[in-house]
Amino acid sequence: MPRLREDLVDHVPVHVRQPPVDPVVPERQLRVVDPHQVEDRRVQVVHVDAVLDGTVLPYDTPPYEAFLKEIASDHIPYRHAVRGTHLDFGDGVTGDVLNPPAIGTPYGTETDNATVNNYSTVIRLSYGKTHVMLDGDAEEQAEDNMLASADDVSADVLKCGHHGAANATSNTWLDRVRPRYAAISCGLHNSFGHPSPQTIDRLRAHGIVPTVTATAGAAVYVSDGVQVVEEKTP
Repeated sequence: MPRLREDLVDHVPVHVRQPPVDPVVPERQLRVVDPHQVEDRRVQVVHVDAVLDGTVLPYDTPPYEAFLKEIASDHIPYRHAVRGTHLDFGDGVTGDVLNPPAIGTPYGTETDNATVNNYSTVIRLSYGKTHVMLDGDAEEQAEDNMLASADDVSADVLKCGHHGAANATSNTWLDRVRPRYAAISCGLHNSFGHPSPQTIDRLRAHGIVPTVTATAGAAVYVSDGVQVVEEKTP
């Protein structure tokens, strides 16, 4: 079985989640980041082994520049993660980056939220015969691009894109991913109205009852390499 570790993907601080969640945080971590997350969440890198950054467009905001300087000053390994990047986490756990594309700017070159969201890092984790899809903030345009790439997107667990927003987790995406479980990470009473009722309806139409961290707390899934089961938190 894989050793205990924690990876932060599209991170939202624990204190905005309700009910409170007290995760087990190992000493070392991996951080997967998109540039606007640094500005949106005001996060800090603490005790990390490596940072994966899917930034494609120039993003010269002060918070992002400060983030990169902190990585450099702390000598934290930094890797640019684009489609085709293969990751080996050890103990039989691997990951394949499906987005952003390695070449070109298919989602445009504006730095508005919708464009930057579509360049979000998407990783398909694998352990044995089981898979978990981590969608970051990817929206429908990125989903369509990944489907056109002919990569395998099937997964047992789907972490829904853009915190369950209406413009992500499309019916076409769900048809191809075919998840048994879905998780939506968002804060209670958040100002964006996440998750969207439309997204919830689409998931339910596919026979999936999503776990929403705003009301259910941490979403915990356990794989033995053959199957995945969801563990309900107290």
